[in-house]
Amino acid sequence: MKKAILVFLVQWFVLTASGQYLPVRHSFRVGVDMMTLGGIDAIGLHYQARYARHLASDRMLLALSAGYFQRNSREYIASDLYADSDQTQRLTTDFSILFDLLPSSRSALRVGGGLSYWYRSDKLITARNYSWASDQGLYNVQTSWRDEQEWNWGYHLTVEYEKRLTPQLALNGRLGWANFTRDRLLHNGGVISGNASPVFQSTQAGLGLSYLFGSH
Repeated sequence: MKKAILVFLVQWFVLTASGQYLPVRHSFRVGVDMMTLGGIDAIGLHYQARYARHLASDRMLLALSAGYFQRNSREYIASDLYADSDQTQRLTTDFSILFDLLPSSRSALRVGGGLSYWYRSDKLITARNYSWASDQGLYNVQTSWRDEQEWNWGYHLTVEYEKRLTPQLALNGRLGWANFTRDRLLHNGGVISGNASPVFQSTQAGLGLSYLFGSH
């Protein structure tokens, strides 16, 4: 029994050390990014899950991901007094095509991009006034808000590096950039034409852990 276990461990060590990992058909990734949103200067954590179908002997990925981002800002007014500021939420969905540039079964350097469809829910300050009520020793804060809720189409670019820890687990890091626009219809002399208006851009950088399954 001990001899069989020893033989198994030696074989497993030789296999992993030599990098002979088999290509897989599927992977599931969970990760967290530090994400920025241009235009409203929001930065925070973006939680994401991704399913990928591995094709061409693990050289190409078709991936579908979903994520969530929330940022509630606070504004300093006076000593020990803060008030709510801009509030931002994103529900993110992305379809990506990624290509591996490294001829290795133990690591991958993937580049690619695809389409993005994000739900945007922003509560933004349009005006704020505050005054000091000396007789009560309190600040009077008055805030005006503007609510914006809509779905936005866009595109994204991605670079990721992945290192397989075991045949089934891999650690990866990624960098991403996304751009979103809003489609508007313009009436010019009775002629209707489309116009793409910029909404926001986003950058992401983070780490994730992937579970690989369905070996060939």
